[in-house]
Amino acid sequence: MSNNIIGLFILLATRIKPPIAIMKERTDRIAALLEKSLREELTPEENRELDMWLSEGIENKDLFQQLTDQEQLLERLRVLDMADSEAIWQQTVSRINESEGKEVFPLEAEEVAAPVRRINWRKYAAAAAALVAISAVAYIYISNQQADKLVKSGEQENVATVTSNEIVPGGRYAQLKLADGTILQLDKLPDGDFSKQNGLNLTKAEGHLIYSGRFIASGPVSTGAEEHASLHNTVSTPRGGQYQITLPDGSRVWLNAASSLRFPLAFAGNQRIVEVTGEAYFEVEKVMLPGSATERMPFIVKINHPGAEHEVEVLGTHFNVKAYPEEKDIMTSLLEGSVRVKEKGKSTIIEPGQQAIARSGQLQVVQADVEDAANWKNGWFPVKGSTEMMLNQIARWYDVTIAFDANTEKIKDIDFDAMMPMSMSFEEMRKVLKSQNINTKFENRKLIVIP
Repeated sequence: MSNNIIGLFILLATRIKPPIAIMKERTDRIAALLEKSLREELTPEENRELDMWLSEGIENKDLFQQLTDQEQLLERLRVLDMADSEAIWQQTVSRINESEGKEVFPLEAEEVAAPVRRINWRKYAAAAAALVAISAVAYIYISNQQADKLVKSGEQENVATVTSNEIVPGGRYAQLKLADGTILQLDKLPDGDFSKQNGLNLTKAEGHLIYSGRFIASGPVSTGAEEHASLHNTVSTPRGGQYQITLPDGSRVWLNAASSLRFPLAFAGNQRIVEVTGEAYFEVEKVMLPGSATERMPFIVKINHPGAEHEVEVLGTHFNVKAYPEEKDIMTSLLEGSVRVKEKGKSTIIEPGQQAIARSGQLQVVQADVEDAANWKNGWFPVKGSTEMMLNQIARWYDVTIAFDANTEKIKDIDFDAMMPMSMSFEEMRKVLKSQNINTKFENRKLIVIP
């Protein structure tokens, strides 16, 4: 993009208060994500990355809102059309060079100003996306220059960094990827019906995604079930997000933070298969096999976990599956009914009150506080387990990282046992940790365990 247009964008950037909680090295990446967001081309991983950046501070959310507001974008494009952009570029570069005491951009003319014309949103969509990206770079550049000057003048206490008071508990955040690849940010949609897929109505209701129509082979709607069984939707939660889903067969699923659920639009054939990454709680609807009045259709949960070949088979039951890639164990906790757990050729059936633990291809069944294991869906951190396990849950919910040093590594395996509501503030949570003799310090989204 030519210098004169970039100059106009930088001038526009100065009209909005710049954000200050952004790291220099992330500038280009955030700008690229903002541009792809406007183009609706974000991948699920990029969407999570952008959500993480938005959660770092209210100034980032304000910037995103200002940059992506369509009315403001159209107005800026009109300015771009009508302005003497060459003169603006020269003026802007002169200001930046003077403030830096050196030449940052060369003062060279390259193009003449564009003629005045009416703005067509569709025609200028690409230009708008580029405007967002370049404006973001300009905002961040200006704010970083201000921060540098404060530091050099000994006033670094006025430079905003992420403090513990800015860390907030998670909430109902998730995105939905439709069968055609379309990605919808569920927490940004209003409650009510928002889509129809092959005879299924999709409804959002207070952090709950509902598929109505019960589109299964033996249900009230069955035409074309086999065809729709090949079409999949995926619901993903970011760090600091949870969501509830009612599947096409009526089964209910709660997704914990940093988790995903992939499922077909129709459960055809002799079994229902879904895929899970992270943690999910299931209440499986009892469904009869086609043509049978007594035999139930199995419900199979395939677990995505490094090196594992793990699945849970149920007929109608309540259970919790925890299988985060960064944790070694895959844990299935049964609250009601009966499930068969399989891992690399091994198989075991567990009963209510039992927990199956899979690690490195081995299966172990233990008695456990299964209500506690699933208590996250009721708004409480599960408290039975090791300190490391508890801190991992805290990291996912508050979207922070956990660090140990050589003097604190030994506490990872110590049992943790304290009731903690997930709605508590970050600082209140740290006080609970301290009551358990877990001392911490906080540095820019990192919770460090100290002696």
